[in-house]
Amino acid sequence: MHALERPLPLQVWGWGAIALSGIAISSAFWRHRAVMAAGGIILGLTIGAAAQIGAASWLEPKEARDYGLRVVSGGAAKFEFLKQLVGPGERNYARIVSAMAKHDSDPSVSDPGREIPHLTKAKHWLLIEPDAHQLPDFEDVVAHLRRGGDLMVLFAPDQAVDPEVRAWLGSLGLYPQKAVGLALARIIHQGC
Repeated sequence: MHALERPLPLQVWGWGAIALSGIAISSAFWRHRAVMAAGGIILGLTIGAAAQIGAASWLEPKEARDYGLRVVSGGAAKFEFLKQLVGPGERNYARIVSAMAKHDSDPSVSDPGREIPHLTKAKHWLLIEPDAHQLPDFEDVVAHLRRGGDLMVLFAPDQAVDPEVRAWLGSLGLYPQKAVGLALARIIHQGC
């Protein structure tokens, strides 16, 4: 992801490889100082661009440059991009995350169950089916909201009975409440 954010080095690297091939072929037939000097300059630019692209993989992702929304998910959360239909009782969050990108939020998603959210690292957070150990402390949530950040948490239905999740919600002054909605369907008949 970091490499794709550097279009100029990618372009220099691609064109540099083509130019180096051309210079290698021309220097095989025609040895001239100008060809060797041009080859040295192009080789230096190409190696420099490749080094900049390679160094990008070691950088820590930065908010507002690499992402606008930090997404943390629990170990049970699924992100499968190939399934169009989700079976009964299953949950797939790939569409939610991709919809965030469509609305200019540029999400950054970590491996499910691995990341512990540190709310000071980003302004916008989305926690999807977080495990109990991934829930931030009450003080951190309040401080984050006071700084103007936001925090969205999507719990699975079975997490509403988890004592640790209920305790976390209780620390925020919230409690889970079951709501049942009825789907309404309108059938329109057109007369002939």
